[in-house]
Amino acid sequence: MKPACPIGGLILCWLAMGLFASAAGGCTQPVRHFPGAKPVGVKPELEVVRYQWNRTISDKEFLEYKPERTSIAARDPKSNRVFIAGADGVFRSLNADTGEEIWRFDTHEAPFSRPVVEWPFVYFGAGDGVLYAFHVNSSTPRWKYRGDGAAGGTPLIHGNLIVFVTDQARVYAVDKTTGEWKWGYERDLPPKFAIHGFNSPIAAGGHVVVGFPDGKLVGLSPEDGAPAWMLNLASPGEYPSIHRDSAAVDPDAVLVPVYNRGLVLVNARDGKEIRVIQADGPSEPVVYKDRVYAMTRDGVIREYHLATGEPGWSYAVHGGYAGALLLYRDFLVVPMDDSYLYFFDLERRRPAQVVTQGSPFSAAATISGDRLLQMSNGGVLYSFQFWR
Repeated sequence: MKPACPIGGLILCWLAMGLFASAAGGCTQPVRHFPGAKPVGVKPELEVVRYQWNRTISDKEFLEYKPERTSIAARDPKSNRVFIAGADGVFRSLNADTGEEIWRFDTHEAPFSRPVVEWPFVYFGAGDGVLYAFHVNSSTPRWKYRGDGAAGGTPLIHGNLIVFVTDQARVYAVDKTTGEWKWGYERDLPPKFAIHGFNSPIAAGGHVVVGFPDGKLVGLSPEDGAPAWMLNLASPGEYPSIHRDSAAVDPDAVLVPVYNRGLVLVNARDGKEIRVIQADGPSEPVVYKDRVYAMTRDGVIREYHLATGEPGWSYAVHGGYAGALLLYRDFLVVPMDDSYLYFFDLERRRPAQVVTQGSPFSAAATISGDRLLQMSNGGVLYSFQFWR
């Protein structure tokens, strides 16, 4: 079966100012200028990614009811596989070069968690609270463990443990080889609280750090799950957000976006606040050298000095909402939910490239090696290859 190519993408290909061809022989994808920017977006020396392939993952019938439940993809370089679950609850293994399906497993539940790979195993959490472990070459689960609620966020592999969270404010640590329960931790949900997302446990300061919907950030012992410290970051229901790819500033500190406070830098060893970077409704940030980058609620990408919190440059993008910002070498990657992917050259301090494909992207993407994987709201997974 050939990779899917949405009609809207074809129209945009035809109208775009610059084109680049599919490495897999599929449709071409357009390169667009930044709105209001100088015409640098299509110069060959500034081309950051090239389209590789796309593959329909979920039927639109499912996405009409569960558009927010499409899993972020993960890639395993050793087996050259991409792993992803669609809104139909089917967990898939794909060829990373072509998008061809290799095997599948039906969980019968919508996905919530991002797959995590530690060769030769891949782990994934489903909407019924079950964490699955697969060998990368097999569609038969090696083990599974059921938690209370939907398993979400990005599971953390920490030594012999895999730690995951659920939407019932519960943390579970199980043996990554056998699935045997080792310890757990839970907090009460705020009254009348409706969860709209998940945090991810991260390892920092010798602890497993987790944010909870009662506004608390907690450092847990990796040995037994006992709380070593607790920090009140937000009012109940505000949910201090942690994303595993962006939160760790160094081995001892985490940078936590809190919607009504800004970016809070926390010492992960003792749970004390170091400083607050004033940012209005920040996205999940990235740190590059001595700078921090985040998108604020007004749709502007902003730079801050990590040591002082002072603002640097800013850039208003086309529109929509950014999920977790990503970093590839010297390039800031901004995945938007309005069909655009923005790339900033942080060394030259200017926009580099914009990619769009006609169907709105989800605001979540992932980078693995030289590949960028992005899911559209139409149920299509896009693979791009970094070119610089």
